[in-house]
Amino acid sequence: MTIIALLDSSQRLTDAVYRGTAPASGGGTGSVSASEPGTSGEAFAAGAVLYRNATDGFWYNAKADAEATSGPVEIGIPLTPALGAGVVVTIFRSGLLSLAGWGLTPGEVYVSETVAGGTQAVATVVLGHVGRVVGWARTATTMYVDPSPDWTVQ
Repeated sequence: MTIIALLDSSQRLTDAVYRGTAPASGGGTGSVSASEPGTSGEAFAAGAVLYRNATDGFWYNAKADAEATSGPVEIGIPLTPALGAGVVVTIFRSGLLSLAGWGLTPGEVYVSETVAGGTQAVATVVLGHVGRVVGWARTATTMYVDPSPDWTVQ
């Protein structure tokens, strides 16, 4: 599959064109996606940004104030909430994901933030925190989720 991103002069995503065979949808809320089952290591909300702990394999809220929770780790977004540890949920890994109430700014690039499980626009990244791209907002409630394998401390 090839994804062609169309950016405006400010490097904001204006549209994306998908070519090739799309993978199966992630639970009906996303398209052109990859998702997988995962087990929670703590409580989190649907739509939170999570990281997979390499030691226990469970998913936890990502935080940009530590490389261990937002740097060289697997990133995903749960389609349903977990009320505590040990809950099996679907983790959305890539593709278009729509969640009511997200409140995104179309065209902005979003990174993990210091609030557990949150995202913030790139323009608001604080110095000294881990910069890890989570995805690009297509609309106020739809994000093209594509966690970058790259990260840096700002």
